Amino acid sequence: MHGGKLKMLNIIDEFTRECLCIHVDRRINARRLRLYSAALIRSIAAMR
Repeated sequence: MHGGKLKMLNIIDEFTRECLCIHVDRRINARRLRLYSAALIRSIAAMR
């Protein structure tokens, strides 16, 4: 590691205040955000 910055994406359910996802990466652009959101939605739908 060269001491670069890390970005953290936290997705929290506002009703239950439960943390649904924490993703850490050097870059989180719109494309990756869509991928992470879609994967989270699929996993929540599979649990129900």
